[in-house]
Amino acid sequence: MSNPYAPPGGGGTDDGPRGERPAVTPRPVPPAWSSAPRPPQPPPKPLDPAVVREATRPVLTVATLMFATLISATLPLPWQLAAIGFGIAAVVAGVRAMTRLVGVGLGRSPLVMMLVVGLAFTSLTLLGIGAGMTRWSVEMDHQRCMADALTIQATNTCTAAYQKALMSGLPGWSSLLSPGSGG
Repeated sequence: MSNPYAPPGGGGTDDGPRGERPAVTPRPVPPAWSSAPRPPQPPPKPLDPAVVREATRPVLTVATLMFATLISATLPLPWQLAAIGFGIAAVVAGVRAMTRLVGVGLGRSPLVMMLVVGLAFTSLTLLGIGAGMTRWSVEMDHQRCMADALTIQATNTCTAAYQKALMSGLPGWSSLLSPGSGG
């Protein structure tokens, strides 16, 4: 009696139709988080120090541009526009520096992770400044009022007027965001 589960034409042997052995599938490699032993990997080839030095040189420029973005974001409004220029330059230079580092073989270095985090913070700063530009007149009025305020009472009046102006620009949210509506 023949085996109903045997491949057709096999005759019960392991040989293929022409006497060839079937292809052996390789064992799957366990995932990196597994505790099973992994097959030995060849050691990575050492990087040329001159190439690494040349690839990491733009990172200092990117860091300087990021710092300039954060500093200029704290300036009064007309000067705060400089932060947008510094921020865009930092993002462009940062992406170029990251692609250069990855191309050299430093894709898993901590320097790349620091660049990613720095570019994320710079992008968030740019978004915040861009949102502030949408209410330019309110911000300018608040800055003028605070510059003229000499007493605590005048400062509180400026802050209240600023909050009222912000709430008037957010229809439907004023009841949720007003200071006395907690509850």
